[in-house]
Amino acid sequence: MIVSALSLCLAPASSDLARGYEVSILQVNMCGIIFTATFIPMTFISMQMYKTMGTHTVLRIASVLMLVGGWGRMYAIEGQFWPILTGQVIISLSQPIYYNVMTQIANKWFPDSERSIVTSICGLSIPGGNLVAFLLSGLIFAGIEEMTNV
Repeated sequence: MIVSALSLCLAPASSDLARGYEVSILQVNMCGIIFTATFIPMTFISMQMYKTMGTHTVLRIASVLMLVGGWGRMYAIEGQFWPILTGQVIISLSQPIYYNVMTQIANKWFPDSERSIVTSICGLSIPGGNLVAFLLSGLIFAGIEEMTNV
C-alpha cells in the first residue's frame, strides 16, 4: 500500500511544487509516471529474482530500495528537484517486487480454497494506497496556496 501511495503522493500539489522548485509540471508528474515506466522491466527482473533467490532476500532488497529512495527524497537540496525525482525512481524499482509477491504468499500460506480470496484482498492494497496518497497529500498540502503567495 505504501508503494502505491508514494506513486501518487505529489500529484495533488504538482502545480505548487513546480512553482516552488521552478520546474515544469511534467517534471513533477514524472514522479508518478516513473512508476508506470519502470513497472514492466522490473516485473521481469523481479520474476527472475524470485526464481534465483529466496523470497525473504528479494523482499529485503525491495525494502532497501524503498529506504534509499525515501532518504534521497528527504535529503533534497534546497531548490533542486532532481534528488526528489531520483528518489522516486529508486522507490519505483521496488513496486513490482512487492506486487509480485502477493500470489507467492497466498500459495505458500493458504490452502487452495482460500488463495483467490487472499490474492484479491492483497490486490486491494493498490487502490487502498491510492486512496491514502490522495487523502494524506490533500491534508498535508492544504493551504499551500496561501504559503506560496507570500
